[in-house]
Amino acid sequence: MSYTVDNTLISNREILGQLLSKIGSAIAVPFTAMIKSSASYAILEELNATTDEELAAQGLTRAEAVERAFGHYGY
Repeated sequence: MSYTVDNTLISNREILGQLLSKIGSAIAVPFTAMIKSSASYAILEELNATTDEELAAQGLTRAEAVERAFGHYGY
């Protein structure tokens, strides 16, 4: 057991949990920014914003639209 800055008692398990949480956030934030800046993410956001009715008007199903957008990746 240890004391925090505000003099409250905290267990080693809680300290480890807080440390791992901070490490996870430090790793996740840059990767999230990298993913959101990619062209594939923009395409996916556009597909998510498109309704099934709009896709049907174009003669596509959602699966076909994804295949058209990401087919060159092997999906």
